[in-house]
Amino acid sequence: QVCAGETFEKFENFEKFSVIRKMVKITLRKPKREESNLLADFQVVMAKETEEKILDPETVRKGVNHMMDNPSLGFYMVADVDGEPAGMSGVTYEWSDWRNGLFWWIQDVYVVKKHRNKGVWRAIYEKIRDDARATEGVAGVRLYHAPENHTARNVYLKVGMEDCDYKLMELDFESA
Repeated sequence: QVCAGETFEKFENFEKFSVIRKMVKITLRKPKREESNLLADFQVVMAKETEEKILDPETVRKGVNHMMDNPSLGFYMVADVDGEPAGMSGVTYEWSDWRNGLFWWIQDVYVVKKHRNKGVWRAIYEKIRDDARATEGVAGVRLYHAPENHTARNVYLKVGMEDCDYKLMELDFESA
């Protein structure tokens, strides 16, 4: 059995991991604390691009900092190309009593426009997938996307993810 904190410890000890995709060297790493504003900016841009949602940058910054300060909630991964942040993703945890294990939820996927279609997302995804598979007590990997975001869905299908039978529902206290 694994708890979210132990899962993060594995990632915490991970220094850097590099892959070559489409003749581009992509280095995957844990973000530095001082990059929390960059991660928040990426998320604000991603929400606008994919869902036409305007997020409050200060709220997102606080949220990024909170997760970075509380690794039991999840972790972030940054992809660098030529020493420059080219993309990111977050992973949060969901306990499944049906599986007696954790699902890693991939969230906040963003790749800078000039680095798209160069394998950045695939490198991030494969590292998350492989680490999840190698971590005892992890039952699988999930993500969600906006229903009208067909581009994202196709990208996720290309890396081997599948549609599932579940539909998400929510009660958002800020909009209720």
